[in-house]
Amino acid sequence: MSEGQNRFTWLTRFYDRILLVAALLLLAGSCAYLATRLKLDFAALRLETSVDTHGSPNNVTPLNTEELDKKQAMRLNPFQTGAMTDRMLISELRVRCASEACQLPIPYDAGKCPFCGETQPEDGKQMLDSDGDFVPDALEKQYDLDPFDPNDVKEDHDNDGFTTLEEFDLTNLQWLSDPRDIDSYPPPYTKLRLVRVKATPFKIQFKGVQALPDGARYQLNLAGNSRFAKMDEVITVNTQAGGKEDYQVVDYREDVRVDQGRKIDESVLVLECNGNKVNLVKNMPVTREDKEAWMLFLIDNQPLKHRINDVFELKGYTYKVIDIDRDGVLLEDVRLGDKVIRIQRISEDEINAIKRARQEEP
Repeated sequence: MSEGQNRFTWLTRFYDRILLVAALLLLAGSCAYLATRLKLDFAALRLETSVDTHGSPNNVTPLNTEELDKKQAMRLNPFQTGAMTDRMLISELRVRCASEACQLPIPYDAGKCPFCGETQPEDGKQMLDSDGDFVPDALEKQYDLDPFDPNDVKEDHDNDGFTTLEEFDLTNLQWLSDPRDIDSYPPPYTKLRLVRVKATPFKIQFKGVQALPDGARYQLNLAGNSRFAKMDEVITVNTQAGGKEDYQVVDYREDVRVDQGRKIDESVLVLECNGNKVNLVKNMPVTREDKEAWMLFLIDNQPLKHRINDVFELKGYTYKVIDIDRDGVLLEDVRLGDKVIRIQRISEDEINAIKRARQEEP
């Protein structure tokens, strides 16, 4: 075998090893190049940060890390709430401000009210209100209520239709009734609301006088009905609103005069109804609105319809209608005589509550 053939045979036998050696040499060269390049780049970076573009030293101001250090310290040592701030989760102990004009709940140990600035007496701390429900602890304990639960006064514990808070006098800080007794409750007018006012016209007219042997008769037209009445006679009239009114003839004043040859009769007949006098000039009708208040008792949704001077009973109380207007009704507590109560018009919230209750009924 010739020498050329021997070389070729050797290359074919060891070509894979030759390629491996070549690849290793190439990899080693690449690593050496990268190392050299990194060294040069690092040196250039140091040169840029230490020398300005003019070749003179750059006096760089040291970095202010004070704010960063504060943030780091806050991260490592976060703020911890103290024992007194736990009250954001627990109701603060409070009492009612001693000022009658304020009456807001304040811290029980406050020397002055933070709302009105009124100095608080020491004995006021006896009316401690731990849960801030406006009922002092001592008065809650009187009826086995929880002085640390602000929601128990919102419940009706005796099923009389009034919540516990509604049975408490917030102004005088005393119980209006027993919140544990179904037969003890505040005056029921507090649950009475005006729904609407129905007004119907009522016409009264004095038509004339007829002289009869036994006395004069006065012709009247009341609510569309003609009547003849003697002096002092009482006439009962059925109004269009469905009620009854008594009119008594109490006086007659004749007034006839002549004007340019024409006789003018302006005689006056005086009627009295419910203590009010009505002066009727002959042939001149008097029209008034006969008002009827449509009210609703919120406890049982009982409708009530009454007119002025009507007397009605509600849960053992007797009331008389004094006046009616579009926004409310004036009532008089018959037992007390001089106490006048105003019934307000029903609110949207109360209407919605009634609708929800009706929808929930089976």
